[in-house]
Amino acid sequence: MNIVEEIKIAITTVSTFNEESIETCDTLVSIGIDSLRMVELIVTLEDKFGITFDDSDIDSNLLKTVNDIIELVNKYVLMAK
Repeated sequence: MNIVEEIKIAITTVSTFNEESIETCDTLVSIGIDSLRMVELIVTLEDKFGITFDDSDIDSNLLKTVNDIIELVNKYVLMAK
């Protein structure tokens, strides 16, 4: 399973959408990710990938789409290698 699929699965744990209906261009708001669910998603991703995001990187003004989340996770996964 690749990172994008893993992220989509993580999103489904905090959203009412299923993995197949989530597109990388979707806004987080359009798939039901509000500020509280965003915190849950960040914790889920940190646990799933064994990473810890810097507070400056989880700014809601920077993270607006699924692709933004994918890019952020990729950045941290690559740094961890």
